[in-house]
Amino acid sequence: MLRAEVEKSPFRESIHFHGWVKDMPTFYSGLDLLIFPSSHESFGNVLAEALINGLPVLVSDLPAFAEIHGDKKTFSLGSPEEPAEFIRNFVSAMERYPELAGKAFNASDDLVRRFGMEEHLQAIERIHDDAARRSDRHEGR
Repeated sequence: MLRAEVEKSPFRESIHFHGWVKDMPTFYSGLDLLIFPSSHESFGNVLAEALINGLPVLVSDLPAFAEIHGDKKTFSLGSPEEPAEFIRNFVSAMERYPELAGKAFNASDDLVRRFGMEEHLQAIERIHDDAARRSDRHEGR
């Protein structure tokens, strides 16, 4: 259904379906910018992955996104319900693209520490260990 819609679009030559991507760092390295104009999001793995790989991002002004990037002035496009503001902020961001790219690259190390796979796996292990300790106490072990 999406492919049929794309075929009707005047932007069809610029829209690509990449399918399943296994090598995300290589995939992200081939991009210039990630635009994520979501109006609702609980976290935003794509945003974290993009920034971890040094890819510049422009995103909606959502609390979950701000928690990840921590730099509303640089990375936020504003509210998706305000299209004129979104467009103004996008044009402004493109005028300062080198700064945007530099800040994305500089954020990478911090984001790896906070959201990288190793941290994610350690967090899961901590949750498992805490649950096991609670279970042991509950069962009197």
